[in-house]
Amino acid sequence: MSLDLAFRRLRLAFAWVVMAVLAAPALAAGTTLRAGDLMFSAFNADEDGWSLVALVDLAPGIELYFSDNAWDGKAFTSGEGFLRWTSGDSAIAAGTWLRFMNIDSASRLAASNGRLERLNIPGSTLPNLSQSAETLYAYQGSDALTPQRFVAAIGNGDFAAEVGGLGGTGLTAGRTALALPSGSDWAEYAGPRAPRVAGGEAQSRLGSVGLWQSTVDGDLGARMPNALPLDVTPIPEPWAPLTALLGLVLLAVHRIAGSRSARKPGPYGSLLWGQRLGSVTKPF
Repeated sequence: MSLDLAFRRLRLAFAWVVMAVLAAPALAAGTTLRAGDLMFSAFNADEDGWSLVALVDLAPGIELYFSDNAWDGKAFTSGEGFLRWTSGDSAIAAGTWLRFMNIDSASRLAASNGRLERLNIPGSTLPNLSQSAETLYAYQGSDALTPQRFVAAIGNGDFAAEVGGLGGTGLTAGRTALALPSGSDWAEYAGPRAPRVAGGEAQSRLGSVGLWQSTVDGDLGARMPNALPLDVTPIPEPWAPLTALLGLVLLAVHRIAGSRSARKPGPYGSLLWGQRLGSVTKPF
């Protein structure tokens, strides 16, 4: 096999690899979430509701589970509730505030986008947020009892094991999980929403309790969260650096092979691949 032919085959192989990597996000983007792709942005134990903000662009049809049952590191305990949210038929842009309300009422629970429903799992009830010793999880999985990817958590019990810890979740307090002051009845992110920031920086801000305001007294059931969008550049997909690297390798192989072809005379003279001579094009 000639060296030129080997270069051509290598270039073709890299082209296929790059196309496969570029095609993967198109198939999975927005449906499989990572820790911190959605972050809690409000909590209301009087209304029994909360808000999340998207830090990535969400594709239609995403599924997310919520539970206020305690997580013991391996499984959920029983006695509290499970909900399932389906995002709907429209994409959701990064920076959008998503509100979930009246989750303690089977007839009134609702979401600002998509569909929210209670799951009738034996031993569970409707979720009911508490002013203290509470942890709320957002996660994805094959079903509500089988978490595979924890996306975010919020609580006012310092994530103590007995009220719901972070062991085995992959979440980090102060980054992808927010520990509110003990006794927080209502709390909301009060940090900047503009000018535009990168998704990773927005994640750090939303995970910083110092940028939240909270209240421990009063009836705040009717208090509406601030739904002003966050001006954010979406968190990049984890394969983005690999895609860029493969592109650079492909470009290097292309240039080396093209340089060799340009220097080596052939039946049509010293031509670059694909360069025309009269009405004849040199084949690959």
